[in-house]
Amino acid sequence: VRKKRHFLWIKDQEEPIVRDRSDLPVFSRKLDFVAPEEIEVAIKKVVENAMGISASDIPQASCKLFGFKAVSEEMRQMISRIVNSMVRK
Repeated sequence: VRKKRHFLWIKDQEEPIVRDRSDLPVFSRKLDFVAPEEIEVAIKKVVENAMGISASDIPQASCKLFGFKAVSEEMRQMISRIVNSMVRK
C-alpha cells in the first residue's frame, strides 16, 4: 500500500477503479472521501459513454457511478473544477 496525498492506493495500481458507494453507511458516502483520480476516471467514463453530454450534466452522471442519489451544489462544483482541470491538461 502507498499513500498519495490523503488517499491509500494499492502499490502497483496505476488507475483507480470507480467504486459504487451506495451500500456504505451514510457518513461514509461523501465525495470528499473519493480520490480526485477516481473522480477523473468516472468523468472519462461518463463522457465516453454519453456522446454529446453537456458539461452541466457531467456532475450528476459521475456521481451516479459512485452510487450517490443526490448531487449537492458543493459536489457539482467539485466535479466541475476537476472537469475544467482535465480540459486544461
